[in-house]
Amino acid sequence: MKIINLIGKPLQEIVFFLVCFTCIIAPTINFLLILYTEIDLDILFLKYIANAITISYILTVIVYLTKKYKIIRLLMYSFVLLLLLTYLFLKISFGTNISPLLITMIAETNYQESSEFIYNYIFSKASWISLFIVGFILFLAWIGEKRKIKITSSNHRIVSILIIISMIITIFNIRIFKSLIDCKNMNEVNTWYENYYPYAMDNISTLMYSLYIPHITSTEIKNAIQLTEKATEEKVEICTQDSLNVIFVLGESYIKYHAHLYGYPLSTTPYMDKEVENGNLYVFQDMISPYNSTTQAVKNILCTNSISNGETWSESVFFPALFKKAGYNVYIWDNQKTIGTFLIYTYTINSFIYNKRIIELSYTDYNDKIYQYDGQLIASFFKKKTGMFNFVLFHLMGQHVMPSERYPSRFNHFSAKDILRNDDYLNDEKKQLIAEYDNATLYNDYVMGQIFSYYRNKNAVIVILSDHGEEIYDIRDAKGRNYSFEKKKNIIQYQNDIPFVIWCSDKYKHHYPDIIKDIENAKYKKGMCDNVCQLLFRIAHIKTAFYKTERDISSPSYIAGKRIIYDNINYDELK
Repeated sequence: MKIINLIGKPLQEIVFFLVCFTCIIAPTINFLLILYTEIDLDILFLKYIANAITISYILTVIVYLTKKYKIIRLLMYSFVLLLLLTYLFLKISFGTNISPLLITMIAETNYQESSEFIYNYIFSKASWISLFIVGFILFLAWIGEKRKIKITSSNHRIVSILIIISMIITIFNIRIFKSLIDCKNMNEVNTWYENYYPYAMDNISTLMYSLYIPHITSTEIKNAIQLTEKATEEKVEICTQDSLNVIFVLGESYIKYHAHLYGYPLSTTPYMDKEVENGNLYVFQDMISPYNSTTQAVKNILCTNSISNGETWSESVFFPALFKKAGYNVYIWDNQKTIGTFLIYTYTINSFIYNKRIIELSYTDYNDKIYQYDGQLIASFFKKKTGMFNFVLFHLMGQHVMPSERYPSRFNHFSAKDILRNDDYLNDEKKQLIAEYDNATLYNDYVMGQIFSYYRNKNAVIVILSDHGEEIYDIRDAKGRNYSFEKKKNIIQYQNDIPFVIWCSDKYKHHYPDIIKDIENAKYKKGMCDNVCQLLFRIAHIKTAFYKTERDISSPSYIAGKRIIYDNINYDELK
């Protein structure tokens, strides 16, 4: 009883407690409404409520213990109300919440940019709605404080018991934040995010997370930039006199086993099939991605590290900078550049590959807008005039997230009736989703066909791969990607096996027959896409100390090392 009374004393500040709780829980309610069909909300709701009550109580204790200092009360009210105002404004204006990207943007914004932002949004509808809601809460708080509203003794005990229960639950939840603080790099942060999202999404937790992530990201990026700067001070050169175009197409969420090219029963890759028949396309059979996450996969693909050799992307060099140093015009045309701007995967990738210093070191030019469809992105690049040596990186939306949104209506070629499987868990709705994924794959093949046509009469070589795969009711009742799954090969294959093909123009084949012969001989070798830069260095005829012939899958000296996925799983030992 004494403990209950002791816990309950700060509840003399019940008005402040209720205001805190309202401001902290607001995004949680919205979040739960969005996810109510996807997650066990009973558990989530209990955790969210417990976190919000505990945090509100801790802030209330501070106000209670410092009640002689009115400035403390004022600051606390200002803090929680400003937090709510920020959330409401971001949600109404941009459909997002406080994020690592927002914190970074604020830190990097100058006076002029701040002035322009305030000018554009201060009188917006979102501002007025946000201010009205916060103003109404402030008005109610003012009335409550003025009337010195208290709770009855019976309610006092009930609320005290509720707080004790919430604090016990929160203590168990502390491991979530402890594990975040224990993260030493973004690989670990991404794993944390995948394991615990959305278990820590109240306003205070989101603020803590958003303040911590830029610290880790900044450290990794600084290290990678320093190594990249140092690398570009060394000798890197092109060892050919012929004009040359090297194109690297990085796809998204491409399930290898939905490509006719790899044996899928529906004709989803007619353009690439034709290039195989013509002898211009070489199809690699055993290439995997080390992660099923865009964030982790792309950073390792674009750097010179080898995961199997224990190397991390942040301790290696961003390889497009070496192409530019050698004398190539380097272009990145990225259709994911601003998609989901406030999401973690976009933030952690773009904060690196679009860092100002990385841009200076690596790119000749890059796209300033994204497009509804990948074909439009490609067409916009083809309008550019390029030089003698060109390295082009196309980063596509591919079959990402909502395949039905990834292709124009004229590519509605497949429908549920074309999916002839009879698995027990399949119905017409799920078959239609499979058909839409196949339509997106068909459109992706069309985009590849446009690239082949553009470079057909040039000296050109094109490397195509995907950052990862996923599932679309292929072997079980599941779609998308799972970040915690059974370590079974038949499950992991769909998420980590990726298409990997090399296209060579007739001119390239004529100029470099030895390379073509080695590519032909390498099609059945085991490989992992984190070493793709080694292949690119060779086919681009770049001489650099970072080229390791034993890591180049096209080289006769290639050594197929252990293929480590998710940092600790040997892919080839899976059963």
